[in-house]
Amino acid sequence: MTVQQELQARVDAALEAVLGEADTSAVSTDALRIVPTGNPQFGDYQFNGSLPLAKALKQNPRALATQILE
Repeated sequence: MTVQQELQARVDAALEAVLGEADTSAVSTDALRIVPTGNPQFGDYQFNGSLPLAKALKQNPRALATQILE
C-alpha cells in the first residue's frame, strides 16, 4: 500500500465516522480524494473535500474539517 493509499483509507474511515449515513450525493467523489499537492512547499498530499462537504451538509467548513481530523 502506498502512502497516498494509506492516507486515503484513513480519510475514508474518518469520513464514515463523522458523516455516517449523511447524504453526500451532491459532492463529487473526486473532491473526496487525497491528491498530491500542486506546490511541495505545502506538503506532499492534500484533501480538499471539507469545503464541498460542508456546503452540501450546510455545516461550518472549519468545524467539519476539525471533526474529520479528530
